[in-house]
Amino acid sequence: MKIMAILICIIILFSSCLRDNEYSTGDKLTKENPETDILTDKRAAIKHVGSIILQEDNSQYIGVVWNLVESGGFLFIPDWISRDIKVYDKTGKFQYIIGTIGEGPGEFRDVRGGMIVVGDTLYIIDIILQRLNMFKTNGDFLKSFPLPSGLDYTGLSGELLAIGDAIVMPVYENKYAPMIEYHKSRTIALLDKQGNILRLFGKHPDEYSEYNMYMPGTSITLDTDGNIYQVSRASPVIHKYNSEGDLIVRFGVVGKNFKPISFNYSPGMPIEEIERLGLQVSSSSSVHWLPSRHIIHGYHNITEESQSKRDPMYHERFLQVYTDDGIYIPSDIPLPGVLLTVDDDGLLYILTDHTPGNRVIDVYELQISIEY
Repeated sequence: MKIMAILICIIILFSSCLRDNEYSTGDKLTKENPETDILTDKRAAIKHVGSIILQEDNSQYIGVVWNLVESGGFLFIPDWISRDIKVYDKTGKFQYIIGTIGEGPGEFRDVRGGMIVVGDTLYIIDIILQRLNMFKTNGDFLKSFPLPSGLDYTGLSGELLAIGDAIVMPVYENKYAPMIEYHKSRTIALLDKQGNILRLFGKHPDEYSEYNMYMPGTSITLDTDGNIYQVSRASPVIHKYNSEGDLIVRFGVVGKNFKPISFNYSPGMPIEEIERLGLQVSSSSSVHWLPSRHIIHGYHNITEESQSKRDPMYHERFLQVYTDDGIYIPSDIPLPGVLLTVDDDGLLYILTDHTPGNRVIDVYELQISIEY
């Protein structure tokens, strides 16, 4: 019995060592080498807690759903096809439309830019008309103002933030684009509500200076202390700044499924070559702060099926989890669809079916468990 007990202890100790080394130096990002601690005694998972089936009929369809904002029990969904904002309640029942296609007051040429609801005001960027529009959440148009020149907003994937009277958005500086020097660009802009730049700061990770990047976009999120977290498109490194633009910490691990870029793109490269190389690199989709004081980082890998179908729903999607001071909780959680947003309660809204007439948004919560 004593020998058996000793063997069991050795096995447990060996297994514990394996867990400790499972996400160690080989998985930490080496290009920038952020000092990322790892909680080897914890694991992260997501639990399904509900579903929303969006109401559609012959007179009312959504062209495409790739992001949304939840506020006050309503879902604000920008429709890239009809170029308006469709509003649903959380049962999926259609309510009303905000805006219409055009170039006049309260009209859009493009609604793929950032969007946020602050109080009873909806802010949304039109990246073609280069302006920020303001509506009441009931649909009444308030005003719009032009965005500052010299900045590009096409990398926005739905994120706008608000700190006091300032609007925060991811950007890149146009002066670096023609030279493919995106790594030199600052990545975060704070604007006042008249469209004036208050502050520019942020940076891409160091590996951007080694490779020609054709996707300079970034994603951002905000915690309740006013700190801003930013992740660049082709990197898992997250930068945390205070609202003054000072870097607090940078962190990130490659993990098990993230494929860091290790080759150069060149302007004018044939689409076939881009598609081939696209299978060799991961792309960060979003970063979100949760009230449980966790950071979730969503990324995807392009698959041959998604390329052949020309449908991003067939990307492989994963979720990494950190504490908001930058400690990694081993995760790399496979996602069942496109992570659209996280609400004020920390619930994740994931588009799992994009079939017209049967669009389903599943709701999940993050769960952290302790491994013994």
